[in-house]
Amino acid sequence: MHTTSSQAHYIGSDSEQAKRPKKDVADSILDTDEWMSREENIYKELPNLEPGMGTCSLMTTSLEELQVERVRQEEQRLMEDEGRQNREHAHKERMMKEKKMKKEGGRKRHARKCWVLCPKTRR
Repeated sequence: MHTTSSQAHYIGSDSEQAKRPKKDVADSILDTDEWMSREENIYKELPNLEPGMGTCSLMTTSLEELQVERVRQEEQRLMEDEGRQNREHAHKERMMKEKKMKKEGGRKRHARKCWVLCPKTRR
């Protein structure tokens, strides 16, 4: 008997399918139970809807709350950035003052140690 390529492919796929283990019915029941419990949990998290109140108004409120939260976060981030910049600027100023003080202190120390022997201090 002569088979066409499409028939040979069909026969091959049937034999491959026969080799695959069959899914246990208990597994599919457990999957369904898990899916149902997830769906129930989703509905439990939703607030109780009052008569005449639709989900659109809930969505609008949620979107408004999200926008307000984003604005708050952005303000907080800007304040933190500004604070960090102020701290960095203050740190640089302190470092410059310390450097200046060390430089001046070094001259004084040098003058105290050898004011007679050193030509730098005799001016």
